[in-house]
Amino acid sequence: MEAKIEQHGLMRKCVNAEGKVSYTDKRCATGEQAKLIASEPGSAGLHPQRSYQQQLAEASAQKPAATQEREAPSAAQVALSPPPPKRECVDLDREIVALDVNLRQPHDPQTGDYWTAQRRRATDRRYTLGCGR
Repeated sequence: MEAKIEQHGLMRKCVNAEGKVSYTDKRCATGEQAKLIASEPGSAGLHPQRSYQQQLAEASAQKPAATQEREAPSAAQVALSPPPPKRECVDLDREIVALDVNLRQPHDPQTGDYWTAQRRRATDRRYTLGCGR
């Protein structure tokens, strides 16, 4: 019997005979190739070598630029835009599924914030590429 993964952020990437990839925190099915993968720790982007106040000031200075409203593309721009790169869309879908698996597992708040931010980044990129149109 295989031991349960105890550390946060450790997952298995399972690849079946058809090449379909799935991510899980449990044992892969019989006949699937398994590879252990590790997510980044839930540091929420903080660096232990720098003071919290300094990092807070930098984040506050960057916030206005990040929160500026973006203009929606016109109907003509959408109609003329090329189709999204299918491979990147598939990869983003898989990444989102893997992040959802992580988010459903027990974790500390910082780890949850990290995975939520990564999921938001992936869904924003997916939307930017026009995946699923």
